[in-house]
Amino acid sequence: MQNKSYTKKFYIFFVVIILILVVFIINLKNKSNNNKTNDLELLKTASTKSIIENNLDQKNDVSKQNTLNNEIEETDKLQENNILSYYKGYPVIAKLEIPSIDLSTDVLNDYSEENLKISVTKFYKGKPNQVGNFCVVGHNYITSNMFHNLNKLEVNEKIYLTDKLYGKKEYYIYKKEIVNPKDVSCLSQETDGNMELTLITCTADSKKRIIIKAREL
Repeated sequence: MQNKSYTKKFYIFFVVIILILVVFIINLKNKSNNNKTNDLELLKTASTKSIIENNLDQKNDVSKQNTLNNEIEETDKLQENNILSYYKGYPVIAKLEIPSIDLSTDVLNDYSEENLKISVTKFYKGKPNQVGNFCVVGHNYITSNMFHNLNKLEVNEKIYLTDKLYGKKEYYIYKKEIVNPKDVSCLSQETDGNMELTLITCTADSKKRIIIKAREL
């Protein structure tokens, strides 16, 4: 009788253990599935975020490039529209007049050795009658449109510069100097917000440079 009772209890205990194991396994599988789902959701979210960020970066790059292209196009149009006239087939960006030495000359838009034989030319940076330093270079030739008499200029004398966009502006000479050819400080665009004009030619012996600096009145 006791053996039967013991056997019955053993079976009940065994069944309970089996049920506990089954419940544990089911819970473990559910937790694993939930973790996988969460991992997939996180991956999906991260991928979506990455795609959005990449699209935004691409849009920003395209926007920056479009802005740069527009600025270049506007600059080109402005430069083209600023051509005052033509001299012997060469585009003229400004007209330079210095009454004290009886000089009236066209400033060619493009600097080159060939153009320098035709007239004085724009040199380096700067634009006529705009904030900055508009530099003009010319040979010391004995011709009516060159810089042969530039050495006769004195401080406080007047220079007139005319361009298509802003018309005729008046400048006064505030500095005259002779420098070595390697001295390029006269080309600086640091003008404290002023409109400046720099005229450059060589001395009679071609060993040094005559620099005339002028500022808008």
